[in-house]
Amino acid sequence: MKQKRTIITILITLLFLGVLAAGSAIYISDVQDSLWEDMVAQVLEMTAQGGKTLEAKFRNESETVAGLAAALSRCDSSDMDDINSILNNFSFDDADDYMVINVQDNVFLTNYDEEAIALSDAQLENISTYGDSGITEPFFSARTGINDIGLYERFQFADGVPAIVRKSDHVSDLEEKYTLAFYNESGFSYVINSEGDIVIRSSHKNSNRTFNNFIDVIRLSDNSEEAVNMFADAIASGTKGAMKLNLNDGKYVLAFVPIEGTDGWFIISTAPEEQVSAHVADIVKSSQFFVSIIAIALLGAV
Repeated sequence: MKQKRTIITILITLLFLGVLAAGSAIYISDVQDSLWEDMVAQVLEMTAQGGKTLEAKFRNESETVAGLAAALSRCDSSDMDDINSILNNFSFDDADDYMVINVQDNVFLTNYDEEAIALSDAQLENISTYGDSGITEPFFSARTGINDIGLYERFQFADGVPAIVRKSDHVSDLEEKYTLAFYNESGFSYVINSEGDIVIRSSHKNSNRTFNNFIDVIRLSDNSEEAVNMFADAIASGTKGAMKLNLNDGKYVLAFVPIEGTDGWFIISTAPEEQVSAHVADIVKSSQFFVSIIAIALLGAV
């Protein structure tokens, strides 16, 4: 009789362990899937926050440029003293870089010059792409010798002469202040235009500075044509999202969020899949330990 009870107890214990193991496996799998989704959502949220910071900067500077255009519209195009005075009033520190372009005479004046200067062929070609207002693609600044990004607005002087006012920022300054680094400085953000070209890239020494177009690097990194098209379509339609892709030297989580107030620009974050998985694995280990404690306690009770 005693032996029979022992056998029954062993069978019940084995059955219990089997049920517990199966339930634990399902639970851990669900936890792992849920944590992975949470981690990807966190990357997407960090990317969105970075985008909002850049949006706020562009919005504030657009308001400044609009105010400057309104002030300049009360001057005649020949009133150099008045134009210089207004430019100086809007220049609060040495980093401010303003340009007023007389479109009729193809000359410009900056807050660093007292006399009008003729536009070069390259400058003429650059401003020919401008709409009524907006943000420029990166362009070479003849004054500083480095690439800038500008916010501009068209207006008319009081005498009817068409003009453009532009406020420029150094791309290197934007890279320093408005790009992200996360996951132990293995994940970074970039800003691309609607064609996938990188306009602002991370200045961090560990970031990838070898490619110029995100769509090209995705296409050349052993991804399916479906994945390439999915990303390109999201950029073209202004849709935010996240996906797993190969990028150059490994697998990455790619998060992308449109930047409002721009002509189809996106902020993109790349996080190594192994880094995201490592964070998930650490939490899963804690869950497994918790399940093991429960199992031991229940076995003790049996």
